[in-house]
Amino acid sequence: MATSNDFLDAAEPRQRFLIKQRDALRARRSAFKEDAKLFETRLERTLKELASYLLAEIEDDDLQRLQERLGYPGLLPIKRRFEARLEQAAAQRRQMEATDDIQHFDFHLSHNDTELDDIRDAYNDLRSRVDTWASSQWFLELEGRGFFEPDYDAAFFDWFWDWRAVSLLMEDLEDLIDVDFATPENLKEAYAALRAEADPVIGLWDDLQKRRNQLLNLKTRYDGLVAAPETLFGELYEALSEAVLEHLDACPQDVLIGLAKGDKHLTIFLKKAAGLEKQAQYLKELITVRIDTLINGLDREIDKLSRKMTKARRKMKYYSDESIANMRNHKEAKWTKRHLKLNKIQSRINGFKRYKDGSFSEDYLWWDVITRGAPGDDLYEVRAFKRDNPTWDWRHHEDPWEQDTTTQGIMDSAADELTDRMSPADDDWGFDGS
Repeated sequence: MATSNDFLDAAEPRQRFLIKQRDALRARRSAFKEDAKLFETRLERTLKELASYLLAEIEDDDLQRLQERLGYPGLLPIKRRFEARLEQAAAQRRQMEATDDIQHFDFHLSHNDTELDDIRDAYNDLRSRVDTWASSQWFLELEGRGFFEPDYDAAFFDWFWDWRAVSLLMEDLEDLIDVDFATPENLKEAYAALRAEADPVIGLWDDLQKRRNQLLNLKTRYDGLVAAPETLFGELYEALSEAVLEHLDACPQDVLIGLAKGDKHLTIFLKKAAGLEKQAQYLKELITVRIDTLINGLDREIDKLSRKMTKARRKMKYYSDESIANMRNHKEAKWTKRHLKLNKIQSRINGFKRYKDGSFSEDYLWWDVITRGAPGDDLYEVRAFKRDNPTWDWRHHEDPWEQDTTTQGIMDSAADELTDRMSPADDDWGFDGS
């Protein structure tokens, strides 16, 4: 029989091994998640390219033809709204160009800055002296009660507290500005003299700064109106693109087929968008069904093992030799195979680029063409599709609206089929594709 010490000698390495597997799976999970985001970014870019293809020109005649082709009358109204905004911006620009501030902007700004420079030293000195008084809490208290106002008249108890605050302020100012005030009246007279000197300069500085900000804000607004045609054109194109993509997304499959028929470029865009969406979808679903499942199982096993180890440290127990042997059996080969399979399926999904081999049809299983027939019954979509389509073979699928019945087309299809037949479908996956 084995003792608690034997159990701990076997359990501690197992615990480290399990934690290592969990860390590897967490890293793999992050990699799958980042890859999914990458495909979503590519999908967004592809959809923009699709919209740009359909909106190669946006003159009225071009938009009218596109509206008729899509069966969507909303494009020209969007353009009209932006044309109205453009005309409004042009009118505002003409109005601003007639003002003296815009016509002579550089002169007004330079003159204003010169006036600021002329009083800068005086302003800085006076502002500093005023702020020095305000740095004392006793000054702020007295100012708040109106002590420095000409009509100050406090009641007895208020006068008493103000007298105390005045005494403390005098002590502060003796340290701050090296002046010893003899009486409260001397203090009030000194501050009144400072404000009489400072207020005109500070007021002028504030007015000049306000004028400067007004000029700069006016110029910023004017520059925006000057740039409005280019800015609004970009916004118009974005609005048209969004409208086209929303319409295509809402179109039933037969309408999409009708739009794509005879248009190889649109067909490729639709296939690529469908494939990229599936690549992102499959990676996210694999996180749930293959990675998170393993991580959750490891969490439970590590937690259970930790509790057993805690009990073994507290109390001597005896264990069968078989249980210790099982504890030492980490099943490294099984875990290595799991990691290799995850790496393999990730590589296949990430490496797939043959979107022309796919389809934007709803009756199509992208999983098989992307992974080259890897097991995927743990994904609901794969399981349900193969249940409903028992004769499905991704290597022989061709959308009927794309079939090329010319001699060259038949020869090309035969060559592609031969290539696919030479590529094994379920190579070295074993029964479990997880």
